[in-house]
Amino acid sequence: MVEFNGLVYLSGRIVPKSNGKNQKDILDRYTRRFGETLCTNEELTEFFREQYTAVLLICDPNSGEPRQFYTVPGASGSSLEVKNDQLSWNVNRYIDAEHIGNTFEKAQSCYNAGGGFGIIKADVWRYVFNPFGQVVGEKDTGQSVDFENWHY
Repeated sequence: MVEFNGLVYLSGRIVPKSNGKNQKDILDRYTRRFGETLCTNEELTEFFREQYTAVLLICDPNSGEPRQFYTVPGASGSSLEVKNDQLSWNVNRYIDAEHIGNTFEKAQSCYNAGGGFGIIKADVWRYVFNPFGQVVGEKDTGQSVDFENWHY
């Protein structure tokens, strides 16, 4: 979160609204009981790209009401920085996911709501905004990040 030109900018990620199904039912498409993987890393990567969207909310500082927003599908919002009268928003675009295993709650003899864990690799992209909140540039920074023990 950062204040820029009298407005509050919030970086984050959003996921689709639940349709009432248990998360376990959805994850059954991707894993079988006791950790045997049914999906490839490519399918898991696509799953993450479908489920997550980076979001930048531009909000009124008094009410917190969003005035405008930007989204980047298949990614999560990261850092914000104000420099030289411009705002930079870093976004982690998912490029690879690797299933490592499933979490099992022995005390309850069942899987937890998270279903599994893995490593996600992402390229860092930078979006640059002018003082009016308009995108004036985007570029691949050449950096990448790994998210280890990511639960899904």
